[in-house]
Amino acid sequence: MSETIFTYHTSQHDIGSYTTVFENNLLCFLGIGPDAAVEALAQWPTAEPVTNPETLALIETLLTAPRLKVECVLYGNPLQVDVWNELTKIPYGATMTYQEIAQRIGRPEAVRAVANAIGRNQISVVIPCHRVIGSDGTMRGYRWGIEVKEALLKQEKEAKEKIVQKVEKLIKSRQLG
Repeated sequence: MSETIFTYHTSQHDIGSYTTVFENNLLCFLGIGPDAAVEALAQWPTAEPVTNPETLALIETLLTAPRLKVECVLYGNPLQVDVWNELTKIPYGATMTYQEIAQRIGRPEAVRAVANAIGRNQISVVIPCHRVIGSDGTMRGYRWGIEVKEALLKQEKEAKEKIVQKVEKLIKSRQLG
């Protein structure tokens, strides 16, 4: 049986610093903000800095290409894993409510448990817990801060609008041509 190796990396992005941890090259943590590195190294004290060039390249794209599919290791109970898997189905640039997530996993009565599971997500952005809002449309808590949640949603909305504009321009040029 091979040894489990943990590696970490801290980097900068427009929304602030972020820290990633990998278990044998599978993402198991992506935290945002200055406390993320402290949390990661407290949880994985034997983690060594990432040196693999492919992994470093992947890390640099995590926040700039969040639709990228990344293999992850999920540490959670069955409900948490169900919730986190459901979060990955929220379309880029869209939002859902805690109630909708609870219904989609077949546990409509478990909204509070779903919210707790979302709050325990250790792989932000890749498992897009920032896309979950209150039933009244307001921003609710976010492990890495409401301002980070708002910045991520704004970034996605702007990127999605740019894509729509490019597609509309392409369609219009084909209609004229």
